Amino acid sequence: MAVHLAQSAMQRSGRWLLLCSIAPALVSTRWVGGTRSPANTLPSTSQSKIRTADDLPRIKTRDMFYRMFVKGYYNRLHELQVYEKQLYGPMYKMGMGKFHSIALNSVELLEELLRKGEKFPSRGDMSLWTEYRDLRGIGYGPFTEEGEKWYKLRTVLNKRMMHPKDSVQYGDVVNEVVSDLIKRIYHLRRISPSGDLVTNLSNELYRFSLEGISSILFETRIGCLEEEIPVETQDFIDSIAQMFSYSMPVAMLPKWSRNILPVYRHYIAGWEGIFKFSGKLIDMKMEAIQKRVDTDQEVEGEYLTYLLSNTKMTNKEVYGSVTELLLAGVDTTSNTMMWAMHLLSRYPNAQDTLYQEVSHCVPGDKIPSAQDVNRMPYLKAVIKEALRMYPVVPMNARIMIENDIIIGGHFFPKKIIKLFEIRPDPSIGEVKALNRTVLVADRQVNLHFVERTNRAAL
Repeated sequence: MAVHLAQSAMQRSGRWLLLCSIAPALVSTRWVGGTRSPANTLPSTSQSKIRTADDLPRIKTRDMFYRMFVKGYYNRLHELQVYEKQLYGPMYKMGMGKFHSIALNSVELLEELLRKGEKFPSRGDMSLWTEYRDLRGIGYGPFTEEGEKWYKLRTVLNKRMMHPKDSVQYGDVVNEVVSDLIKRIYHLRRISPSGDLVTNLSNELYRFSLEGISSILFETRIGCLEEEIPVETQDFIDSIAQMFSYSMPVAMLPKWSRNILPVYRHYIAGWEGIFKFSGKLIDMKMEAIQKRVDTDQEVEGEYLTYLLSNTKMTNKEVYGSVTELLLAGVDTTSNTMMWAMHLLSRYPNAQDTLYQEVSHCVPGDKIPSAQDVNRMPYLKAVIKEALRMYPVVPMNARIMIENDIIIGGHFFPKKIIKLFEIRPDPSIGEVKALNRTVLVADRQVNLHFVERTNRAAL
């Protein structure tokens, strides 16, 4: 749950939506303080037709808390979203204190808003993450930076990470980690008391993903796939879990409670453990680079070496960016793999098609290269379809800073709109909240997964 919590840092307007795991297509926008748009800001040509946020149905704070904590939707927020859409329609307001959010429940409304987006994204209040960085003098990264600064930062970070032609260079590193994962899976099956089964595959994929992204970012192995995880690595994993588990209560509780309740101290301690671990690895790399420079040796290496020696990023910017990339790279990988395996296990025909393609491109015991993967359109289609049905990041945020905007016939002034996108695709089947169970039409899911995957592969 790292990435979707990180996306908006538990904002005070509907911040609990960040925890959703299964939801209908939903987008939220936010305005601060319930500001009303002056009448004279509406376009004069169609003033009688255009409505404002005041015309939308509203869910009050007490209703939100009642449904979450009394009716038990706190752990079933995906069902709550379905329920509220049935009650209020494709667009409605939600209030929490002086902050409010607007939910857009259709693909058309989402498209309309995204097409009217601005060049440099502004996600708004990221103070839950930035205040720790400000406290410790650490730079902002791709999650916490905003606007044009975010754009310039991503331009630097993308060059050796996001572009496909650049990511090819990490093929050997990834293959080494994959080989160790396979060895670990065989080991777990041998010692399994349940009979040749890996009882917690999700945990193993998480450890694999953390080992893989660490190998790329820090250019070193951290031991996640060893039989006994090193103490420092386990402390780091525990710190990530601690930071995220306390994010929601910290965001929801008033600041005056921080000196009374231990929640905030636990939250900060999580960040301390995260930056202590990543900072140590970064410092080790900086020392290695400096030794090479002092002895007139060529500075070689991959991603971290590139950031430290070939860019204009300051050391504090590197600390912030690399740590946030680390958090971003774990759940995005492990969750996608888990859902893809889940779907393939349910649909043997798709699994067999994929097996045939991989066996043809990588015969025998050959280790696949990046070039081999490029010859596997069905594999790519499976991953894309899994992401479409079960997106890793359930929401994204935007504030319209430069221009007023009209969405769904409703006018919103600039510096007031905030967007959250809640997943997944609404066409995978009818989803109903009934007896605390989300019922999905299996046949329709099967039809969409197999047919869409086949079409994508073509």
